[in-house]
Amino acid sequence: MKPEKEERQDRVNGNLVLIQKIRGLTFGTDAYLLYAYMRPKPGGVAVELGAGSGIISFLALTGKKFLHIHCVEIQAAYAGLIARNAAQNGLSDHVTIHARDLRGMTAKEIAREADVVFANPPYMPAGCGRANRDEEKFIARHEVFGGIGDFCKAAFRLLRHGGSFYLVYRPDRLSDLLFALRTSGFEVKRMTFVHADCLHRPSLLLLEAKKGAKAGLYLTKPLFLYETDEKKGDRTGGEKDAADAAGALRAGAYAEEEFSETNKKCGQASREPTDDIRYIYDNGAFPVSFERPRGGSR
Repeated sequence: MKPEKEERQDRVNGNLVLIQKIRGLTFGTDAYLLYAYMRPKPGGVAVELGAGSGIISFLALTGKKFLHIHCVEIQAAYAGLIARNAAQNGLSDHVTIHARDLRGMTAKEIAREADVVFANPPYMPAGCGRANRDEEKFIARHEVFGGIGDFCKAAFRLLRHGGSFYLVYRPDRLSDLLFALRTSGFEVKRMTFVHADCLHRPSLLLLEAKKGAKAGLYLTKPLFLYETDEKKGDRTGGEKDAADAAGALRAGAYAEEEFSETNKKCGQASREPTDDIRYIYDNGAFPVSFERPRGGSR
């Protein structure tokens, strides 16, 4: 299946072929980390809210994390892209596409309550920042068709009791996220902050919440993308270095070799990924050191 005008085709993670829109948001490290953060539920049913090209769902299916995934995507062009990507990767029987607004969607539309819901939602309020000339990209980045509260309410309606909701989000909106989760009926059970390195503020957070659970958050150790370059001193790049690293999270690092290419594009050519990042890209999962110790509250 050939990409159409204004599209490109990439090989992702060695075994997936992904068509992406050149002017749209492309697959980046934030999406891969969300996939890796999810615990497998073989035979389970999952829902992705705001699925975009469908790459997180395709990674989860080829990684045997779930048996079937419902992809919810309001933009018709992207819903069609999910169908084409599923077909060319032999995954059509394991994907159901819902080209609709997630607000108001219920479990009846997926025939049963889901075991897992996951999302890489828009990070920016609708009125924040400059309007992007590419409408599809603007919608993907801004809360045009639902804020974080709408995502949390939709996840609650779709999940079974005790089911998990996984998110990747921005740390500067953590208070909005925690408020939305609790008021929607979730309790956060595990959370990880993602940093460029040990010298910079977090650029992302990963989170697992459960429907109807008791309070009890396990804050994992932080995830560092890069080793610190001791030879160059403490803060060789200062705030610019942190901004470049944050940009790398959406630059399209599909595997360790592509991660290295991303470093080069962002001025990080001399920096090595950490052992944790290498493990994540090799295994499609986080090391056990990011799990709650046995005996802790679930």
